[in-house]
Amino acid sequence: MSKCGNCNIILKSNTAGIHCDACQAPIHIHCVGGGLTEQDIKVTTSKSKSIKVVCNTCERNMASFGDLKSLINDLRNEWTTAINNLKLEVQEQINTIQSSLNEQKSSSTPDFETVVQEVLERQKRGSNIIVYNLPEHPASIPKLERLANDKQNISNLINSLDDTVDTSNPNCFRLGKFSELRARPIKVVLQSEEDVFKLIRKAKNLSTTQEFDRTPKQQELYNQLKKKLKDRIEQGESNLKIRYRNGTPTIVNLN
Repeated sequence: MSKCGNCNIILKSNTAGIHCDACQAPIHIHCVGGGLTEQDIKVTTSKSKSIKVVCNTCERNMASFGDLKSLINDLRNEWTTAINNLKLEVQEQINTIQSSLNEQKSSSTPDFETVVQEVLERQKRGSNIIVYNLPEHPASIPKLERLANDKQNISNLINSLDDTVDTSNPNCFRLGKFSELRARPIKVVLQSEEDVFKLIRKAKNLSTTQEFDRTPKQQELYNQLKKKLKDRIEQGESNLKIRYRNGTPTIVNLN
């Protein structure tokens, strides 16, 4: 004799019962519940294959299996999401590296001829100085008279800074097109780079501004250095200035 899959009581041979559709264990009709008869259950299950009768043990196992299946699906979804996110991160890193490589290619090391041209241009400009904010006569004044006035003003300016610099016949000229709105800067050609550094060091408190005659590449590097100086100051560093060391601008700490 077999025991009922629900109440675990032995089914007598003359007792109405039905079998569990999962494990085939016998079940008392009254253990199925709902006040159904054996005929009711047989008719219902015969008309609908989706309706199954299972014992309590199989029902618990099926519930556990359902939970396990749900857990597996959740884990599968989590893994899918994690893998997709990882793919995106890897692709972003690949794009970043590729972009960096492209930038390096576009700004690759200049060829020998370019380097030589830059060196020659720096040597050519090395003894020049650019003076800003020096008043300029209006266009109504003849050009030669304006030039003579500029030379005299440049001589006076240089003598006020350092009288050891030769100003007997300064070679200077205005840069750019004439404008009534502002005075054009003046390029002054001195005798040596040493004269340039003398004037730059002593011109801090003047109303005019004196700068080195930089090549485009030097100007680019100098602007990058100024940005770096600004960033460091904004990050809390103090007493920083740009000073020239062996002709090269460098950020130094004045402490």
